[in-house]
Amino acid sequence: MFSLIVCSVHPPYLLQLQASVAETIGVTHEWLIWDNRKENRGLATVYNDLAAQAQHPYIIFLHEDLIFNTQGWGQILLTHFEQHPGTALIGVAGGRYKSNLCSGWYTGLPGYDYIYVTHRDKGQEYHLHRPDVWPQAFMPAAVLDGLFMACRKKAWEASPFDTQLLKGFHFYDIDFSLRLAQQSGVMITNTINLIHLTKGGDYSEVWAQEALKYHHARKNILPFAVGEYNRAKADKAVALYWLDWLKNFSIKPATRWRWVRAQGFLQQPGLWYAVAKFLLYKPLRLKAVHEQIKNRRTVWNRKSR
Repeated sequence: MFSLIVCSVHPPYLLQLQASVAETIGVTHEWLIWDNRKENRGLATVYNDLAAQAQHPYIIFLHEDLIFNTQGWGQILLTHFEQHPGTALIGVAGGRYKSNLCSGWYTGLPGYDYIYVTHRDKGQEYHLHRPDVWPQAFMPAAVLDGLFMACRKKAWEASPFDTQLLKGFHFYDIDFSLRLAQQSGVMITNTINLIHLTKGGDYSEVWAQEALKYHHARKNILPFAVGEYNRAKADKAVALYWLDWLKNFSIKPATRWRWVRAQGFLQQPGLWYAVAKFLLYKPLRLKAVHEQIKNRRTVWNRKSR
């Protein structure tokens, strides 16, 4: 019933993923895999090429660094698709609001973000299960994270990945899910327990440049939300979260300045402190200064006891 599509760059992860799926999916499936170690093709192109070969009515685009812990998760998806013909796409992480501000899917605002993923890093597991209690097992979404996206093949045929705009490895998931959400149903579920074997992504210079390009190209359809929302509140949360998140990544000063100016942050006094950190934190190596202060405070506290 499912065609599983993977763009692979690390064969040991892929073998582990295939074994995990074989033990847990519980329904008929096929694998469509592209080894991207030599050509380094963009994800949108790889996914479209493989999806065109899919023999089953449902497609799953997934990263290779995953392990599934839920038995019969394929039947769970199949049942939902069959009972909800309006659902086109299902993921395990995403949000119900996508700002026109440069950002990923995460807003940092409680009630707007949904994720059910466990990150495993250096033997430690970090359970990203937010919120703690979901109103229902499948929640409507505006955008999804691309580590796992299950969709109807007909939905992909009607709205494939944009290979003209997205030639690399960023925003393919946000764009694909956003456009589907504007046409039909996109859902996030907490019924599939999976482990992500790498933690976080690279939000450095290339990502920042792609974010600026993508949001400019899609300014006619953003912002977008499912359900009620407060745009002013949501946009402030998005701006603060991403200014803070990106401050530690290797982004060129000129790109940082462009980021601030393009989004009008200089005209918003409530963002000035966050803007200053974003512009100066990495270039001035303030993280090292903060670590030194923290260590000195720890030593002082111990001596004062």
